[in-house]
Amino acid sequence: MKSILYFSFLTLLISACDPSNKITQGSILDPVMHFEPSTIDLGTVKKGEVKKMVYPFTNTSKEELQIDFADAGCHCTEISAPESTVFKPGEKGEVVVTYFSDREEELGQHEKTPLILLKRIDPVTGSNMIREIKFKVNLIQ
Repeated sequence: MKSILYFSFLTLLISACDPSNKITQGSILDPVMHFEPSTIDLGTVKKGEVKKMVYPFTNTSKEELQIDFADAGCHCTEISAPESTVFKPGEKGEVVVTYFSDREEELGQHEKTPLILLKRIDPVTGSNMIREIKFKVNLIQ
């Protein structure tokens, strides 16, 4: 079952990379899921350091909200999200992202975009809604 969900998520991710598609980010205008902050700047990090980031969110919709799947996007990042937990309108939760700089292949500026797949269908696209969170890092030796 997990492999079917993962395949479905990858299919959505590929379609989301199409420039004609738009991924709605957690923002002030997001009527479903608001992250505050939605982007974290880690600044300069020395290779070997581990950085943990917390992305608090609020269900800003009038319906229940569930996270179906969370994807860190790379091997240097791990994500922990309350998958399948039901959040009622106005309820809060958090997504935790851990960056392992020793797993990063190259030094320099990086921007990472973990994705959150919701158990809610976008009425415009007919696909599950996807939300992004981001972090920036300048990795040095």
